Amino acid sequence: MTLKELSEVYYLSEEIKHDKKLLRMLWNIGVKTTKINGMPFAISVIYDPIAENVATIIDLERTLKKNIAKRLYEKRKIMAFINNIDDCFIRLIFKLRFIECKNWRDVAKEIGGGNTASSVKMSCHRFLKRR
Repeated sequence: MTLKELSEVYYLSEEIKHDKKLLRMLWNIGVKTTKINGMPFAISVIYDPIAENVATIIDLERTLKKNIAKRLYEKRKIMAFINNIDDCFIRLIFKLRFIECKNWRDVAKEIGGGNTASSVKMSCHRFLKRR
């Protein structure tokens, strides 16, 4: 498994976070985009901001569901790879980084033992080069 494949869960997780934030924003906008004052008016161009907002929400929800399913699938593949690593130190690094999506500094802090962000990152890269 390559570093790019292992990093897929991280980037999917970031995309999912972004899409959820955008979805919350769109839901909060909701009907606030429409001004109803009871007075008739003429529009030269037909534009329905609520319908457009709903269509965007529907598309975004579909994308979100697809990405959540893809992230779950990728996590399973990565876990299968990680579970076949004999070295428990390396296995722990991989779980913290590629399953829990922690940054290198947090991985080093959780492992402890005087490890630094660069040392755990280097251990990961060395392991992948040897394979």
